[in-house]
Amino acid sequence: MRASRKAEGGRVRAEQGFRIPPSAFGLPPYLAARHCLAAALLVVLGGALLVAWDWLVAWDPLALLRRATIGVLGTLLPAYPAVLSAAVVGVVISGWMTWRAGRAVASSPAGRIPRPSRATAARGLLLCVSTILGLGLAEAGAAAWLGWIHRLPDWTTRFATTAGPGEEILLVVIGGSSALGVPYEGWLSIGTIVGRELGRAVPARRVRVEVLAEKGATLEAMHQKLAGLSRRPDVLIVYSGHNEFVTRFSWLHRAAYYPDEPSPSRHWDTLQRLARASPLFRLVQENLEKQRVGLIPTRLLGPRETLVGRPVCTVEESAAIVADFHRRLAAIVADCQRIGCLPILIIPPGNDTWDPNQSYAAATTRREEREALFRRLTAARARAASDAAGAVAAYQQILAEQPTLAEAHHRLARLLEAAGSFAEARRHYLLARDHDGLPMRCITPLEAAYRAVARQAPQAVLVDGPAILSDRSRHGILDERFFHDNVHPTLAAQVALAEAVLGQLKARGAFGWPESTPAPTLDPHRLADEFGIDATAWATVCQRTGDQLNLIAYVPYDPAARIRLRDRYTIAAQRIRAGARPQDVGIPGVGPDPPESGMVSAKAHSE
Repeated sequence: MRASRKAEGGRVRAEQGFRIPPSAFGLPPYLAARHCLAAALLVVLGGALLVAWDWLVAWDPLALLRRATIGVLGTLLPAYPAVLSAAVVGVVISGWMTWRAGRAVASSPAGRIPRPSRATAARGLLLCVSTILGLGLAEAGAAAWLGWIHRLPDWTTRFATTAGPGEEILLVVIGGSSALGVPYEGWLSIGTIVGRELGRAVPARRVRVEVLAEKGATLEAMHQKLAGLSRRPDVLIVYSGHNEFVTRFSWLHRAAYYPDEPSPSRHWDTLQRLARASPLFRLVQENLEKQRVGLIPTRLLGPRETLVGRPVCTVEESAAIVADFHRRLAAIVADCQRIGCLPILIIPPGNDTWDPNQSYAAATTRREEREALFRRLTAARARAASDAAGAVAAYQQILAEQPTLAEAHHRLARLLEAAGSFAEARRHYLLARDHDGLPMRCITPLEAAYRAVARQAPQAVLVDGPAILSDRSRHGILDERFFHDNVHPTLAAQVALAEAVLGQLKARGAFGWPESTPAPTLDPHRLADEFGIDATAWATVCQRTGDQLNLIAYVPYDPAARIRLRDRYTIAAQRIRAGARPQDVGIPGVGPDPPESGMVSAKAHSE
């Protein structure tokens, strides 16, 4: 009996294989050594992290967090369709294997690998089905969240529709950095100027100004922010439109545009088109672009494109942005009408002469044609210094073939302006703006949305910002006399826009504006004194402008012009701090002196 038990134990041990005796810690020696080595590595890594923590914090932890977030979201984009596809395929395969396993015989033929058991196949099927169900729940959650964050908020239901004649007038301003007053934020903005002058015209009622505008804000973001108002506004100034593209897409992002682009780019674009039907994919992509917006092009990165590059988004995406802008603007005006609030729509003016960020040819242009086009643009630019007429002819020929080429429009406009053809020059400047592959100014379709909404709502006040400043310019072209950079108005330009708003309020007799009190003619010198814009403030304005120009200097192919302007503002700030008068630093728009006046009154273009 004992011998049989011993033989049976030997057979079991032989089947199970030889086992290494456990160590004193209950583990085999090689596993104990492995765990000790892993623990030592963790200690070393933890110590290194503690030593490097201060350096990491000093190096900008927000940037590290942003890059880590970009890495995670960027991994999710290709991983999600891959996981979904694998789960669907896995359901088919594991379902078939489960069915086959149920019919298979218990033993497999000799010499062949046995089929997986039915339990194993069923577990695989359960895993794949669970994955699909989980992704389905995630899709539903993403759809609900996207619907919530992109909703049209009902922000008017808790407000009274009437206000007493002696109550305080609440003036609310929404928009981006231009509405905030940049680079004069902290001193004045269009809203604060209007509020102060309205209070003087209607002394029986106190005026309170609430500026909700934020740097980089879109109209959608401002629309959502209106839901946080605790009191019904009496006046709502809408000054938005410059940020509708630039804060939705990374400055380094480009859409797959040309048919002969490298296949990975085309395949990725095709995958994205298919995945746009997925709310979860759209949510991840949207947040990824928001994180990438914070990655500013630098000298080290250099330009991402040549003079013949690609737009930042597709035609369909651009049309959707314009349509949403129009829809929200109309909704805001309708809400104002419902609660008895006066909407004032200011079409945001921009610097006509600003160079475009990205230039692109027709989508059907092949690579060899783009390379030839680049050479033609370079040759025309070199020719402009010695033969302006020849360069004009060269640009006109290029544009006859490639009407979307923003760089050619811009270069041609500069030559036409120098030759005195101002109307034609402005037309090409605006075409360069509208065909910019990365718009950082309010484009014509957004301006058209303002006008269309105003036509449908006669109670709204429309102030045509581009027309107002154009009438005050020398030749109808908006340039550095009205803007410190691409969109931020100078003091004189902000004063002109505020004066146009006040003229409209006077014409309507708003808030009991007395008939005997005329619409004010604003003096930039007086306003600078009243709002405390002294030499120190002008130095800060110049420094802020230099910093802003530094952010956008390396976005276009050729950053030279923006770098020169950045350096001029930086030097101007230093000179003012050293005692120079702001008007003596040689930069138009620095100082309270207004630009040369036009022949037509600015108020003629307030509708």
